[in-house]
Amino acid sequence: MNQPLKYLVTYSENGLTLYLNPATAHAAVIKDDETPENAERILHGRGLYDPPKTIPPSSYGLLEITHACNLRCTFCDANAAVRGEDELTFDEIRSIVDKMRECGIHVIALTGGEPLLREDALDILKYIKESGANTVLTTNSILMTDNIAKRLLEMETFVQVGLDGSSPQTNDPVRGEGSFKKTMEGIRILSGHKVPFRLSTVITKYNYEDINNITKLASDMGATGVTFRKMNILGRAMDNASSAPSDAQFVKVGYDIFLDTIRYGGKMRIQFPYQIAIFEGRGTMCNKIICLPARSNCVVSPEGDIFPCHSLREDFFLGNIRTDDLCETWNTSKIAENIRELDIESIKCRSCRYKYLCGGGCRAEAYYHRGDITDYGIGCEGVKKYYDTILSAMLKMIGSEMYGKRQTDSL
Repeated sequence: MNQPLKYLVTYSENGLTLYLNPATAHAAVIKDDETPENAERILHGRGLYDPPKTIPPSSYGLLEITHACNLRCTFCDANAAVRGEDELTFDEIRSIVDKMRECGIHVIALTGGEPLLREDALDILKYIKESGANTVLTTNSILMTDNIAKRLLEMETFVQVGLDGSSPQTNDPVRGEGSFKKTMEGIRILSGHKVPFRLSTVITKYNYEDINNITKLASDMGATGVTFRKMNILGRAMDNASSAPSDAQFVKVGYDIFLDTIRYGGKMRIQFPYQIAIFEGRGTMCNKIICLPARSNCVVSPEGDIFPCHSLREDFFLGNIRTDDLCETWNTSKIAENIRELDIESIKCRSCRYKYLCGGGCRAEAYYHRGDITDYGIGCEGVKKYYDTILSAMLKMIGSEMYGKRQTDSL
């Protein structure tokens, strides 16, 4: 049968074929002996031909307000440690917020380092809120207090808390001894004041068997969700690559996240970049790089440098807010324009059968490890094995739903 859609992904086992549209996340399973007419009817009925949702242009600003951090996470791609000598002043940050709003940015996130190490962090959030933008705070929550939580709730700030395990045994090897206990104290304060928050977890060899416990902990503490992400070998992680999971461990993690996403359903949102095309669909950006560099985030460093991505630095410097207009730089930079033009067909991943699911992986890893932003990412073999596992599971689940359990028992 001819593939009816440009981005269609297929996977076959034992007389059944899974058809998945990564733009819409619609899927169907068809017996290999179905007539072409009946197969087409099934694909239409399961929504494989439905138009993808339109992905709006970037409206997210990432404002790094300090290099200082009270942890030394082994995987930190920002290599955060101590405050820089020339970090932005409060007045300069207010000016950046004004410019971001002028550029049409509607969500502004404070990050670092640890943003709460700046005494004016809450004042910055207050100014962002007064500008009409939504506020986000990324933090390890160690400095959280009742007073801070109350103010965050008043400002309707959404909080993302970094936590990499459900116990000291799985969290502390990468975040530091005692960090689990301290972070949990902060989470309890946020939860007690009903401040909306989610957990952010980096996958390592220490927590690859802990995924179900992490999602349960998030649910028990009242989090709105959990965001899992691959450990990118950048920044401090360059010297700690041994903390990354093996391919087999990554596959297990991905499968556990897949099952938890189904298990928790609408109760809590579980995010993992590699499964966006499976559960949500990538919409009109299906042929673009997964993280949409120079599109999804406008990044400003603690010194005011403008970058297309929080991991693409040095050679990808676009300008500085102390000397350049933020909106003009973001919209006219040749570097940013070249990165925006990157799509799946313009990088080496174009020959991969899972390119529209994966979205090309991290371009920063490709650049800093291979010297070419269009080269392959890191960990491709593990990602391919992950998709083999997930698509096989989907085939069994959907095949059982469509044709009955007996048809899929042998798979």
